[in-house]
Amino acid sequence: MPDRHPLLRTSVAFASAAALLLVGCSSGDDSAGPTPSRTTTTPTPSPAETEPSATHTTPGETGTPSTAVPSRTATTPELSITTLHAGATISLPATIGYAVTGAHFAASAGYRLHLTLGGSGSYSLDLPIKGPTGTVTIPLDKMLPGKRDLTFTVVRAGGASAWAAQHAAEVADVTIYGPK
Repeated sequence: MPDRHPLLRTSVAFASAAALLLVGCSSGDDSAGPTPSRTTTTPTPSPAETEPSATHTTPGETGTPSTAVPSRTATTPELSITTLHAGATISLPATIGYAVTGAHFAASAGYRLHLTLGGSGSYSLDLPIKGPTGTVTIPLDKMLPGKRDLTFTVVRAGGASAWAAQHAAEVADVTIYGPK
């Protein structure tokens, strides 16, 4: 006996597949969101800090292609100190490696690595940097020797924070030898 409603059977199959797809995508408990350890609140970056993603085309409801809007980067710039670890001992002058991820560097912006002693910010130094990775030299400075907790952030020339939000790098219990 021939199938009397092949179009009906096909549309039921497509509707079932669409329903399964929607239920699978909207469960929310799977890997669709960020992991809890990386969940942070970040402000919307300025247009200068965004990098558009590739433009995707998807079929619209009428079958004509539509263009997706470029997405903004939603990452918070993060600074890491690559050659200095908690409990380390250094002698001044000392060369320290750093890396900044999640940020775009403009060559003329005058970025600096802002080094602060302790959490109170009672004493700080600005060390010029040229890009997202590299090294800086902590100079001979009579205020630095001793056992210190160091906090590093990225600032622009003049001391203003380089980005509205950023993750600072903290290195605890560093013993610094140098002139007193």
